[in-house]
Amino acid sequence: NPVVLKDTKALQSSLKTPGGIAAGAKGSLLVTDPDKGTITRLELDGQQKVTKETEVGKDLKSPGAVFESSDGTLYVAETSDNNIAQIKGGTKSNWLGAPDGLVQPSAFAEDDKGSIYVASAGNGKIFHVDKNQKVEVFSSDFQQPVGLAYNAKEGLLYVLDKADGQLYTLAKKDEKPKSVAGSLPGEAGGLAKVGDWLIASDTKDNALYVADLKSKTFKIVAGLLKGAAALATLGKDGLALATDGQGIVLGQIIKLACVAEAEPNNEPQDEPDNPSDASVAEKQADENMQFEKLVFDRGQVNERTIETGTTQEEEPEELLAPKGCGCNTESSPMATLGFFLFLGLFFGAFRLRRRRRLSLE
Repeated sequence: NPVVLKDTKALQSSLKTPGGIAAGAKGSLLVTDPDKGTITRLELDGQQKVTKETEVGKDLKSPGAVFESSDGTLYVAETSDNNIAQIKGGTKSNWLGAPDGLVQPSAFAEDDKGSIYVASAGNGKIFHVDKNQKVEVFSSDFQQPVGLAYNAKEGLLYVLDKADGQLYTLAKKDEKPKSVAGSLPGEAGGLAKVGDWLIASDTKDNALYVADLKSKTFKIVAGLLKGAAALATLGKDGLALATDGQGIVLGQIIKLACVAEAEPNNEPQDEPDNPSDASVAEKQADENMQFEKLVFDRGQVNERTIETGTTQEEEPEELLAPKGCGCNTESSPMATLGFFLFLGLFFGAFRLRRRRRLSLE
């Protein structure tokens, strides 16, 4: 069941050099500007258009990754100082930094207990800070963690490592990381959990990938605007992307969806007499193994192509797909029924024509 981009929206904004992007309260987006040293909240309407821009943080030193916790507190990585600033009630203070062992803070995640995880890309550590502000090193077994996502149902922290392009899970402190997908073909940029999907960006390959946890691989969803490293979940199936600061738009709001593939009919069939009829059947079979790929150029949908899926025996693998998305890990019953009805009618017509021709002879 391939994952495809269902819809795209280009956000028009005055922000031209976004450093980090994150989901904010009430469906808003938080965007850092490393050049200006600010955090801006973008408020969106129901059509994903920017209706208001509000500066919610200033005088920051090269702000990168940003995060808003469930209690409304803002956390932002000041990359030039190896520091994380906390903004609460409009007041800025240092929250976590070099004295704690933080080097190049790169990503945040929050668990269901309100604890916050911080990725330290410079030394491969993951920090854990509980609601009582107790700081501890959760793991020191990574090389360059750049993406975090927490799955409350599984109680798992997902970590994307830039050094080897792999996706790992951690269930508890000091546990050895378990590789669950990898490696990305280029260079890992960011990670976001959208519904039950885990989406990673590849800044070198300029693409977006979904983690297929059954086959332990990444599968491409779409080519993206160059350098779109920062990702943010927006709703149950929406994803916000930060561009590379080319001065066109802030990024994209996209919708993800899964599509069902009909299983091919492997039963032996009579050869059709007319070669053109055979090509029609082959074309129909090919269409059931195709998925859409959207390619972006400077914030707009620039090209739409069709790519044929693999025909290896072990494919297609199940993809981690959110409930209620219209498909599951099995082929869609309606799609399968329709496919076999088509084959039945198609080859039934051939047999009937053959019988008629034999009777005439």
